[in-house]
Amino acid sequence: MFYSSHLTPSINHSQKIIIATPLIPEEGDPRWDFVRNMLRVFEKRKMRKIVSKHGVKPLSEAITMLKVVILAMCFETDITFVISELKAKASLGEFTGVHDVPDAKEVYRLLSMFTVAISLWIWC
Repeated sequence: MFYSSHLTPSINHSQKIIIATPLIPEEGDPRWDFVRNMLRVFEKRKMRKIVSKHGVKPLSEAITMLKVVILAMCFETDITFVISELKAKASLGEFTGVHDVPDAKEVYRLLSMFTVAISLWIWC
């Protein structure tokens, strides 16, 4: 996990304290540059066509949820933490282009759709 001087403690299911780094976009930081480039991919027409082709609707909400997942993956943190950071920090919402923050249940529902689709594809 990536640590910095600004740490936010949280407790996981086994009651161990986990230190989660606040998500604060920094200019020139390689990790944030990578995240910026990853999120820009979702703004491209070709990516929107691919997501739409797989029946994921509404498209704009699905793209927003995928951005949340990418943030969680890049910073090795929970989706719920990313959502709370997006709600708390306007600068993070501006950086990511996520202005209407989804609920965690919606994000997990979207991920389960992909899991089912991949499972069916593998078994066919």
